[in-house]
Amino acid sequence: IAVDLGDNAKENKDATVTLILNNADITCEVAPAVIFYNVYECADTDNPTKDVDTTKAGANVVIADGSKNTINGSYVERIYDPQSVKLNSDKTEVEDADKLHKYDGAFYSKMSMNINSEKANTGVLNINAENEGLDSELHLTINGGNININSGNDGINTNEDNVSVTTINNGTVTINVTGKTGEGDGIDSNGWLVINGGKVIASACSDSADAGIDSDMGIHINGGTVIASGHMLDRIEDGGQTYAVFNFAQQQKAGSQLCLKDEKDNAVFDISPENKFSILIYSSPQLTEGTYTLYSDNKQLSGHSGDMFGIHNAQKPEGMEPPEGMERPEGMEPPEGMERPEGMERPEGMERPEGMEPPEGMERPEGMEPPEGMERPEGMEPPEDFAKPDATETEASTKFIINKGANTFSGIAQ
Repeated sequence: IAVDLGDNAKENKDATVTLILNNADITCEVAPAVIFYNVYECADTDNPTKDVDTTKAGANVVIADGSKNTINGSYVERIYDPQSVKLNSDKTEVEDADKLHKYDGAFYSKMSMNINSEKANTGVLNINAENEGLDSELHLTINGGNININSGNDGINTNEDNVSVTTINNGTVTINVTGKTGEGDGIDSNGWLVINGGKVIASACSDSADAGIDSDMGIHINGGTVIASGHMLDRIEDGGQTYAVFNFAQQQKAGSQLCLKDEKDNAVFDISPENKFSILIYSSPQLTEGTYTLYSDNKQLSGHSGDMFGIHNAQKPEGMEPPEGMERPEGMEPPEGMERPEGMERPEGMERPEGMEPPEGMERPEGMEPPEGMERPEGMEPPEDFAKPDATETEASTKFIINKGANTFSGIAQ
């Protein structure tokens, strides 16, 4: 199904189409099975923001109550503008050309798109995608429906850099990235990802450094239930709904049963991610302040409060920026044989931040004593209101203490 209201449709507020899916079965093996080419674009791309209103968008999809709809789609990798093509000397390869068409998703819109349900919110939309699943070149807003996506790459992708917003207000979105292309996030927004309600279960590719939820400009979880698994963690902005990040010491097998229980032994979640994972994100109104226990395949797990750098519950103390121009003092090289773990290189120009002295009771490794006569550089005193973390807080524990806001746990294992 291809929707094209003409080259001038983008500026015409009346160029809108509503596609009602009522037990539809659509298959295309060489391109998207559903694509909106030219319809009205409601977005102001000159002033990008995470807060977008797509109610007047030209591309609208309604999932009819009680219906089951199946979309089997492929993608268009690239079609060149024939006037721009330059071939190599053998005329066997394209050396340079302007892309005329490139559509990555099985269900695709070149303009902002709304996905809606009818009143009872009982309709089902299944998308099976060779490459990406549900895509928009600008904004995508999901207001309802039960959407199940199996995709070779990203399950959902909104792909205008620093502009696109994926917004989920209601409905249930379940994503499984099959990994057929070797990579893929559950949800990938090249702008913002905003989740206000509904339920999102997203499982990224098993074998790549991808995330259950991914966003270049920031993730905002304001409501709903989010369960996202993968091997990468993107920035989740403060100020929204309480969430927890569980970072496992080793990759977890596909189908591992994870259960989080509250103080009354009630299960807050009980899930089995479809793909291998090492990071799990959970947010829900049910996740309130308190003490929880975590189980994998009925075996109790333990972990450390804080991320891999020891910042407790992802709260960076004020005044932790590295002093400008600070270098490692001469004579402070690590002892011979002590190597920094692979992938843990300190970013260029980043030195030990102000206020990052080791906690009380932590001994300096042998060979790491400062050279004789070396004093603490002026200006390196910890901030007045900086409390050193209690060393006991970083010990592995079977008790996962959830505070309001951001909570991070690392090194999780049996």
